Amino acid sequence: MPSEYEFSLEKLTFGDQLGEGAFGVVRKAVARDIYVHEPSTTVAVKTLKPQCSDYVVDDFISELKTMVSIGQHLNIVNLLGAVTTNRLKRNIIIIFEYCQHGSLDVFLTTNRSRFVDCSSMLRDLDNWRTHNPEGQREETPVGEIQFNTTSLICWAAQVATGMTYLASKNVLHGDLAARNVLLCDKNVVKISDFGLSRTLYRGIYKKQSDSPVPIKWIAVECFKELVFSTKTDVWAFGVFLWELFSLGATPYPGVTNGTEMYNLLETGHRMPKPNTCSREMYDIMIRCWYVCARKRPDFSELAYIINEMLPDELKNYYIALNGPYVKKNALQGIISSSVQPIVPNASADATVPYPAEHFES
Repeated sequence: MPSEYEFSLEKLTFGDQLGEGAFGVVRKAVARDIYVHEPSTTVAVKTLKPQCSDYVVDDFISELKTMVSIGQHLNIVNLLGAVTTNRLKRNIIIIFEYCQHGSLDVFLTTNRSRFVDCSSMLRDLDNWRTHNPEGQREETPVGEIQFNTTSLICWAAQVATGMTYLASKNVLHGDLAARNVLLCDKNVVKISDFGLSRTLYRGIYKKQSDSPVPIKWIAVECFKELVFSTKTDVWAFGVFLWELFSLGATPYPGVTNGTEMYNLLETGHRMPKPNTCSREMYDIMIRCWYVCARKRPDFSELAYIINEMLPDELKNYYIALNGPYVKKNALQGIISSSVQPIVPNASADATVPYPAEHFES
């Protein structure tokens, strides 16, 4: 554990529980002096439940090592520190950025009734801008995330961008799903939960342990060969897109086990197009679910295609937001892959006012 990430337990004040899995608990906390010039910062802390099996502890330590190695990015829940002094007693704490609006799956289902389909306007961007001049739209209530078709496309683009960064680090996420994408202010989304992440050697990871896998999000080759790669993350991204544009519906309803899931995929079954999804976006999902992994698109291609569905102002805005993360990686000696390739010739130092109107109905 690099010394710059080691944090003192005495500087943490624990708060409410934010979430719970089979093996871990995430709580809200306040960290003192975790940032320079900021006396206290709201953070999220992840701990293991007592009496976990050895493979769970190994996964937890692997998650921490992965977070240290990959550096920082706007669209990743970034590591802020860790408490590892009681490692032998398994009292390890990982400290992350706090995402105040929670997971996308919960947001989608909770706010489904207020979703506004503005896809017809997006098909004609000139007409859309005419009807959405800056400062002429009704403001969104404080603390409320705007929720329409543009929001969905923007979240999809950001996740593809974050996954492009992970792929550039040769890192497999292994559990990409709406439940593991967190929502922050300014409609920023961040990929979280790296418990199943692995560093890829020669582009693949061969599963060895009996640790569980998310059967509805893994590719067909994972069932047959227990082989995972960036292309299996691409498959999961397709399922994430389906979750997003179905407004939080459960993938493959009724499927309860891996054998049933594998048989369904082997027969060529793919989920139907959600009602709020364009044909163009559904075609992207289908490409992510090709049986032949080599034929699936790369994340860089996915990020480019989906970002091209958005107005230039919005693309440039998120490039500007990622600028501080790029600079932090440079200071730490980590070569960063930023979002520049997604918008050719764009500057990471561009300053764009927050384009709130792009998310309003």
